[in-house]
Amino acid sequence: MLKKIVMAFIAISFILSTAPLHNNEALALYGPILSRPVKTDWKYAYKSNAGVKKSAPKLGYTSGVANRTGESVSRSLGFDKTNSISASVSGNLFKTIQSEIGYSIGKTKTKGVSHNSGSLRKGEYVKFYENRSYQVTKVTLQRRNDSKTQCIIENKVVYTYKEQEPQITVKYCKKR
Repeated sequence: MLKKIVMAFIAISFILSTAPLHNNEALALYGPILSRPVKTDWKYAYKSNAGVKKSAPKLGYTSGVANRTGESVSRSLGFDKTNSISASVSGNLFKTIQSEIGYSIGKTKTKGVSHNSGSLRKGEYVKFYENRSYQVTKVTLQRRNDSKTQCIIENKVVYTYKEQEPQITVKYCKKR
């Protein structure tokens, strides 16, 4: 048995020692395998503040007409922000024992804004307009594209939007 292993080792060594590894013939044989272009995944490069984007005011609510002087109207506006991560891992051992581990982490934030109108006179009503705004961040991603002759760095720009606290604007109107 040991004799067969030694003979196989000697045969493999002989084949490898006669293979062309350092000449043009070797490059022609193995070159396409060794010089494939390498493309990396997109990676975070840097980010910068791109300002605040505001939506156009939208009519959110129109109150009824005041029946008497001194009435007021209130408007509340809220939004939820949820972040969560969940994962699970499962595996089999000897086809009879199974195991699964899982976890979930979550966080929810609720924000709101409220606005009260001033005292209305008889025959007046109120229109509430909602303005949503977003904090905009410009994120630049990069990846390398290496080939046999050159290295190219590609950039991609994406924008992220984080909702800010909404604003409520009040417009007082008279019944016609």
